Amino acid sequence: MTVIPEVDGHDRFIGVRSRDEFLNSPHIRRCSFLLLFDNKGKTLLQKRIITKKLYPGLYTAAVSGTVEGDETYEQTIEREMKEEIGISVPYQELFKVQYSSTLHNAFCMVYQAMYPETPEQSFLIQEDEVEYVKWIPLSTLRSLLAAQPELFTPPFRKVMNAYFDKEFHLNSKD
Repeated sequence: MTVIPEVDGHDRFIGVRSRDEFLNSPHIRRCSFLLLFDNKGKTLLQKRIITKKLYPGLYTAAVSGTVEGDETYEQTIEREMKEEIGISVPYQELFKVQYSSTLHNAFCMVYQAMYPETPEQSFLIQEDEVEYVKWIPLSTLRSLLAAQPELFTPPFRKVMNAYFDKEFHLNSKD
């Protein structure tokens, strides 16, 4: 059984729990998100498979995942890049946000990276987690988040709202 670190309201380690103990409870975990961009002002989204326990069938960041065991946020994003879409690219830490709901609570560390290949290049998708990935212009994503927020996971909406508010942009084409 994989254990998940539990943290307090200041993101300080306080113990470990099973993954299920974080659902529908006040316990706080850690997660990492990677915003992946190309050189044309697009970002990669993944659509979660319909059988996911949390937010089935919704769109989220190119890569995201829960910190496990004694991993750091960085080790988590490196593991998830390889697992979910089969890549390993240099990345940059942007910011951390806290997400809270009745369903789950987490500190989310957000990273960004430029994808060095052509966007048409295929990814090695983790089929038991990801239905598919697609590139979308950042301006279109911003519009969709406003017009149809129900298409996206709530933590991803919080991450992207913070991203747009802070105006962190590797790609200034948008």
